[in-house]
Amino acid sequence: MYKKIIKEAINQNKLAVFVGSGVSKNSNLPDWGELIEKLKKELNTSETDYLKIAQLYYLAVGETTYLQNIKNYFNVKSKPNNIHKYIFELKPKYIITTNWDTLLEQYDKKNGKQYKIVSSDKDLVSSNIDKMIIKMHGDFNSEKFVFKEDDYINYSKDFPLIENFVKSILSTHTIIFIGYSYSDINLKYIFKWIQNSSKLQPPMFYLTFEGNKHQIRYLENYNIETIAIPEYNKRKDYGYRLERFLKELSDYVLDRDIKQILGEIDLKNSEDIEKLLDFIYEKLKVLENQNYILKDQIIEVLEECSFEFNKKKSFLYFLQNELTYGFNKNSKVLRKIYSKFTEFLLNKEEILACFNKKTQKKIEQKLNKIFDIFLHSNIDGIIVKKERNLFWSYFISGKCSNELFLLLKNLFEDSYELLEEDNSIIQMQYNIFCLYHKREYKKAFILNKELISKCFENDDYINLLFAYFNHNQLVLFLKNNVVYDEEFENDVSETWAYNLEKYDIEEKFFDLPVEIRNQLKTLKKFLTLDFINDLYIKIDDEYQKKKEQEQAIRNKEGFYFDSNVDRFYAYQKELVLFYFQNMLLIDKNFRFRQITKKLCEIELIRGLTFEKIEFDIYQLYAYIHFIDKKSFRELFIRFINDDMYKNKLVLSIELQNWLFKLLMNNYKLFKNTKTPLNFNKNDEVLNIIFLFSITQIDSKVKDKIIKQFIKMIEEYNGNLDLYKSIGEFFKIQYILYKTEVDEENINKFYSMIIEKLLKYFNWQEVNAWFYNAFEYGYFDITFTISEEVYDNEELIEKLITKISTFEYNENLKITLSFLFGLYKISKNQTKRLLKRFLITIYREAQRIDTKLHLYLLYVLDNLFKNNLIELKRLLKKYLEYIENNEYEYEYEYLEAIKHNLQVLIEKEKIKDKEILEMYQKLQNINLNKAMKGHFII
Repeated sequence: MYKKIIKEAINQNKLAVFVGSGVSKNSNLPDWGELIEKLKKELNTSETDYLKIAQLYYLAVGETTYLQNIKNYFNVKSKPNNIHKYIFELKPKYIITTNWDTLLEQYDKKNGKQYKIVSSDKDLVSSNIDKMIIKMHGDFNSEKFVFKEDDYINYSKDFPLIENFVKSILSTHTIIFIGYSYSDINLKYIFKWIQNSSKLQPPMFYLTFEGNKHQIRYLENYNIETIAIPEYNKRKDYGYRLERFLKELSDYVLDRDIKQILGEIDLKNSEDIEKLLDFIYEKLKVLENQNYILKDQIIEVLEECSFEFNKKKSFLYFLQNELTYGFNKNSKVLRKIYSKFTEFLLNKEEILACFNKKTQKKIEQKLNKIFDIFLHSNIDGIIVKKERNLFWSYFISGKCSNELFLLLKNLFEDSYELLEEDNSIIQMQYNIFCLYHKREYKKAFILNKELISKCFENDDYINLLFAYFNHNQLVLFLKNNVVYDEEFENDVSETWAYNLEKYDIEEKFFDLPVEIRNQLKTLKKFLTLDFINDLYIKIDDEYQKKKEQEQAIRNKEGFYFDSNVDRFYAYQKELVLFYFQNMLLIDKNFRFRQITKKLCEIELIRGLTFEKIEFDIYQLYAYIHFIDKKSFRELFIRFINDDMYKNKLVLSIELQNWLFKLLMNNYKLFKNTKTPLNFNKNDEVLNIIFLFSITQIDSKVKDKIIKQFIKMIEEYNGNLDLYKSIGEFFKIQYILYKTEVDEENINKFYSMIIEKLLKYFNWQEVNAWFYNAFEYGYFDITFTISEEVYDNEELIEKLITKISTFEYNENLKITLSFLFGLYKISKNQTKRLLKRFLITIYREAQRIDTKLHLYLLYVLDNLFKNNLIELKRLLKKYLEYIENNEYEYEYEYLEAIKHNLQVLIEKEKIKDKEILEMYQKLQNINLNKAMKGHFII
């Protein structure tokens, strides 16, 4: 960022450079500190204040000797160094120095005297040249220079015009401080001037070799940004580092690096092609260690490019004649370079054919290094030719490294098996991600601390930022007391978690080397969630438009062309890939999940215009993992109750098999997790089951699913939602697709339910959730079966024997929630045993509402024949019961009786006047508190 600011200042002729003694030191001149130490030794004083030492020396030797000795001390043969050269190449309008030497003047004279030298107020008044070298502390030629304490005290009187002029520059120009130590007294005086000036000051930059956090904060107080000069080639000497840094800065400002690459690139010259590919690779290189790269990051480092989306594919497009926002001086040059690159791709085979095999291989290797980075951004191709709405692309082939590919394959199937070794950064990331999903947060936290150290040691700044982010998420979970980890069980406490601290991502980003920071701003924006919040606003805007269109689409009012379809699909795919390829613990972030929910609904509304709705693996992964079970159901229930969506959802057999793997792996994790938060994985299990419920499933996949459901009910002891979802699966499948369960699986299913029920009755390792599900009728799927298929006389006899010892009300519940339905699909002796028990339940009924309810059920299902006399008797008694009973909650079967009586009248065409009158009386009863929905035939 600072490079762009400095470049813009140069373009506007608004750059000023302050030059300190550190620059002259590289021309073998002594610095101020060395001179002070010499004077201190001559005075034999313990004084530490530099200005007082100079003042004491002046008082001790007198003015003449003082001036002569100071001049003699600096009477060293010296000439300008390369640092001076690169300062002038920055083309500052003003070079302001506190040095007394003439090195700046010498360099300017050598290069044609472009600057006016100002060392006194008189020089400033007589200046008619726009550019100036301002020697604000004077020089030896004028015999008036600032050194001792009195000089600083009287500065405003001795240099009033220069002081005010420099102050105005500080208020109007971008400033760079070069060659000053943090403790330099000259710098402190300048800072005081800055502090007393207007708050609306231009950008200021201070170059240093040591990025001390406290010093950085101190300078920030003056709105000065610190630029830490890096080590180059592991050399620590300041002169070399400053020279190299300023060279790179001037190269950037002058576009020298780009122009050297450009020249006149001849695609018939292999060296030119290699230079071209090296240039592009160097721009991308900073992203090389990132497992998945945002497309905005590609745009950030390459510049002058964008993306096109077509048929769920992403294509990199290098801008040609398009207008863009903002100013980029390199725009024209970069576009020419990239046009050569696309020309090379367009004619690659023909161009490479001109070279020998060794050269071809070398060029291919360089090209593949670029493509490897593009593949980590899921870029399918590069547009090499574009005409109006048509474009031709060079498709990129390949995949991630074998290690990464295998790890990601496991994660995409929610298989979180830990690696035995975690020596590499990616192995550590993988194990942390797995531990997080297994809810072993403390283990993940400890390993992540090790990862931070490893990334720091390896200068892997991108993965270091990811590790900081994951640290913060783990701290959040640990502080919320959601830890369960057997190995650390005794060590986990609320106090321990409370003392954990998060990292400030902004601050940690600021600690990175400057050149890295400038290329990772988009990544920082993502990790501070600014990117997510901006994306949410963009997607919410599209969502609102889609909601407005939905009713018009339903009413068939006009035709709607959706130009953003592939772009919004790309957003979803990018979020999924960024999440699990970088193994980022962001899946519980509210905005992140809201984005997925809105993108899902956008896709569903778009589906109104299609005959079929097909999601791919990335969309399904996002919907299952990032949408909670309640919202997921609300979104997808339209495939059941909305005629415009019925039978539209299509999942390929490949996707069905992938979903089945997800189901098994998530269930395994859900079942084995002891932390209370296992309900998160429960959401994913329930989402998958519901998705299966509303989809027409391949017969082989369906068979695997049913067997898995039987296993899940058999071995798992809670929770109610899981049992309910499994029961719903059979019912929804039957309603939508008339799917029936085969005889073998029906026998397994019901035999397993009965065996588990017997265990429950015998107090054997079965909890109340199972029995609650049983009572609520979740396991009654008999209405989905049209034939008599169940036969297990031995089990039924055991069950009837056991429950015969129960009280009547308990037997009635079991009859209505389970046995009556089972009777309808049973055969042979099993059916006879059940019939006998059901008739017993009817005969022993004491309450008239129970008796009438059972009578109607049994008659409608041909358990016994209808008898009009008996029906009249029961109806009369039931009406009397209602008239005499003032408590509405006693009428739990009222709605079922009304419905079933109506069905019986229509079925048997009953004309009996008395029965019809009583039926009408029942229909006129409307009780708000009456429980509804009890076993309506």
